[in-house]
Amino acid sequence: MSSEPQRSRSMAMGNARSGYESPSSSDSDDSCDTIRVSIHSGRATSSTAVSRAGSPHFGFCSDLDDEPSSPLLGPTRWWDSDSGRRRRRRDAGFSVVRRVKRRLARLARHPLVPTQPVTILFSLVLFALFAIILTLFLIYQLNPDKEALPWRSYCALQPAFPPNNFYKLSPAGVFLGVFSMDSGLERRMFVRTTFASHERSRVDNGTSRTIVRFILGKPRPEWERRIQLEAETYNDMVILPISENMNNGKTHAYFTWAARHAWVPPPLTPLPFSYANQTSIPPPLAAHDPRPQPNSPPDWVRPDFILKADDDSFVMLAELEGRLRVEMHAGLNEPTSYYYGVPPPVEDPLVYWGYLVKNKFMGGEMYGLSWSMVNWVAQSEAARGLTRGAEDKLVAKWVLLHPRAGSVRWKSDHCWIYDHPKAGTVYSHGFLFPSEASRVRRQLTNADPKKTSSPPSVLNTFSHSSVCTFGSRYTPPSPNLTPMQSVEALVEGSAMSRVGTSSHSEDLSLEPSVALQRAVNKAWMEREGRRARYEHKKLGGTVLVHFIKKNEWWEETALALLGGDDYIYSKLPSSSGRVDPGNQDNKNRSSDVEPSSNSTRQDKETESRTPIIITTSTTGNG
Repeated sequence: MSSEPQRSRSMAMGNARSGYESPSSSDSDDSCDTIRVSIHSGRATSSTAVSRAGSPHFGFCSDLDDEPSSPLLGPTRWWDSDSGRRRRRRDAGFSVVRRVKRRLARLARHPLVPTQPVTILFSLVLFALFAIILTLFLIYQLNPDKEALPWRSYCALQPAFPPNNFYKLSPAGVFLGVFSMDSGLERRMFVRTTFASHERSRVDNGTSRTIVRFILGKPRPEWERRIQLEAETYNDMVILPISENMNNGKTHAYFTWAARHAWVPPPLTPLPFSYANQTSIPPPLAAHDPRPQPNSPPDWVRPDFILKADDDSFVMLAELEGRLRVEMHAGLNEPTSYYYGVPPPVEDPLVYWGYLVKNKFMGGEMYGLSWSMVNWVAQSEAARGLTRGAEDKLVAKWVLLHPRAGSVRWKSDHCWIYDHPKAGTVYSHGFLFPSEASRVRRQLTNADPKKTSSPPSVLNTFSHSSVCTFGSRYTPPSPNLTPMQSVEALVEGSAMSRVGTSSHSEDLSLEPSVALQRAVNKAWMEREGRRARYEHKKLGGTVLVHFIKKNEWWEETALALLGGDDYIYSKLPSSSGRVDPGNQDNKNRSSDVEPSSNSTRQDKETESRTPIIITTSTTGNG
């Protein structure tokens, strides 16, 4: 009888070795679950996980999920292996997070890491200062405009304008679109009353075929009524069927519109271009449009050039048309070979005109394309796909995509296109006139201080300006200048612009303020008249002044380029009380003003400060 228990125990041990679980054990499933919970929770095995035979069940529990790769279960199934891979990836991700947390905790325990509120705040301030310094350093390093451009060398290398045969050439048809927006009414009025209509901007009949229009996108709802009324009033606005934007297709939409709807007055003699036979009835005229010339055809024709300009650009229309006139006739004047006595067909001009930036594109302040190129841009699918981005760079890409890109003439004017003197950019210098450009040309070619009006120290400084300094805020030469004297101080090379840098008086007994005022008065009397500044020509000066961001700057530009007297006559009182004749540009004189013999010295000085003005007409061309 004693051998029976031993046999039972030996069978139980055998079953345990073979992993067999007795079916008579009703608690086996519960015991396995208890063991799993205990193992996963990290506690010791429960006493209930013991079978009726007294053997622990954790050694016998086997589950499909716990042992998916057990050889006793047969081949591994696809869903079991996939779940295992996901679990391993999840565990690997958790391990990376745990390692990062451990390293951050170790870093936080470093003695140099701030832990107190004051030290944390101080560290944040230092980090902010470092970020600001680093940002400014990167901006400086990445900014290509670190110093003023050598505009003097540009003017020295550029030949004088106009050429000798200029007035024998027929005027070019120019359509100038000034980009504006619905809220830019004030700037549009500035344009209408200044360079779009002023006789000194249009200069006789040279701009008889030049049209100015304002280009806008669809106005905002609150501005729509006002824009409609303004368009009906002035007849000089074009509303494109796109939303207002700058670098999202407005330029391409403008050229597309111009290829269909841009017209200019006809020339007196038809030009031999392919588009010369396209005509249309004249549109309603704006107040600043040129009036029909005698004996000219009634219908309008396609423009020879279509240009875009920003509304912060001041354009001298006659100067612009003159440059484009020369480019239009450049191909016509070239010698051609006849084939069996028949002249070859005249090719349309292919011209891309503006201010060339880094030999890559024309600056966005103003650029233009000849008619054939605009017509191609409007029809090209390749150009239509490049409409988003910097508009001036996109135009250069369109030109390079032209089928005859190798024949396109890139014409740039680096001397007569510049920024306002107070803009402070690398393109800024004083208002430039042909007389100063001639002096610069002589300085850089002769380099003789006795023959120049500038100090010898700046003869080799190509970027020197007598008006402004790059990187410095503009300061007038004297705080007590009159409005016209302050404008004269902005003229490049003028005596007024050099008052602040020259010795005011040789009489050391005078107070500095008195000496400065006398220097201002003398500089005002020595200013040049318009005839002298233009060297007795009608053209040859500034084409465009850009970056006019303030209304005050616009008025200064208008006074400098459109105002002033043709001749200057002045008289300076001498020490004996007599009046000596001062500088004059021509022998013709309109009036002289002499102080009375019994006037005091103060009255004489006041009289010397009063300019003698010859009024000129400021009306538009009728």
